[in-house]
Amino acid sequence: MTTVHASTQSQHVLDGYSKKNKRAGRSVMGNIIPTTTGAAQAIKIVLPQLKGKLSGTSIRVPVANVSMVDLTINTDIATSLDDILRTLRHASETYLSGVLCVTDDEVVSCDLLGHNSSAIIDSKASVELNSKFFKIIAWYDNEWAYSCRLLDMLHMMAASDAAVNDP
Repeated sequence: MTTVHASTQSQHVLDGYSKKNKRAGRSVMGNIIPTTTGAAQAIKIVLPQLKGKLSGTSIRVPVANVSMVDLTINTDIATSLDDILRTLRHASETYLSGVLCVTDDEVVSCDLLGHNSSAIIDSKASVELNSKFFKIIAWYDNEWAYSCRLLDMLHMMAASDAAVNDP
């Protein structure tokens, strides 16, 4: 998994010093900066069955917002990109509605500013290398979509609290 990530507040506007490493001290403006990602580690905590099957890296790019994930998957059984997209589309229309979206538009990052979904699967950019090897491209507004998930959690907690406290 590779995230192509928008700049964040932790990055320098001007070249400077970083205790972390030399790259972390470089200016976010005008640079593409390879770095680590906590996303792969977080996924392994949430989905422990992926431990030992997922690794990740990040590339920071000089855009204000909207990032993407390039997920390379190797399946045990033969399938097709159409089948994978059909499954993702079904999830986006049912149990992951509002969290997952599939787009057939030829989008770029600024087209997705303010999008509520945590992952917008880009069907046009995703690739079938062979019947067991695929690259799935997903976009996300790393500020707004995160805030939407926090609101979802708040609503869920309020509903749970109301159910417990209502006579």
